Amino acid sequence: MTPLHEPPMRVLVVDDEEDIRTLVRVALVTDGRVTVSEARDGPDAIVQWRRHLPNVVILDHLLPGLTGIEIARLILRERCTQAIILFTACSVDGVREEALAAGIRVCLSKADLWHLPQLVRRLA
Repeated sequence: MTPLHEPPMRVLVVDDEEDIRTLVRVALVTDGRVTVSEARDGPDAIVQWRRHLPNVVILDHLLPGLTGIEIARLILRERCTQAIILFTACSVDGVREEALAAGIRVCLSKADLWHLPQLVRRLA
C-alpha cells in the first residue's frame, strides 16, 4: 500500500527585514512539507498573496506602505477564511486587540520564533 502524501503547506512571509524572512523560512521548511514565498512590503504582500494563494500568511506589523493589520484587512476582504499570524516585535498597546478584531487569528512575538512552525501546522 502506498502512503498518501499531503500537499505541501504554502506560507507567505511578509517582513521588511530580509534576515527575519530568512529565519522564518528556515524555521518552517525544516520538515520538508512547507513552501515559503516572501514579500517585503504591503503592496508586494498583496501581489504575492494572490500569486501563491498560501494556506497561512505571516505578517510583520510595521511595514513600508501598509501595516500588517491593514494588509490583513485587504486579504480578508477577498478571502475571509485566510489564516493570518501577526508576527511582530511591536508591543504597542492595542495592537493585539486591533489585530484580533480585524480577523487575524494569532499574534506572536518575534521572540517566540520557535512556536511558529507549530502554529502554522495548526492553522493550515
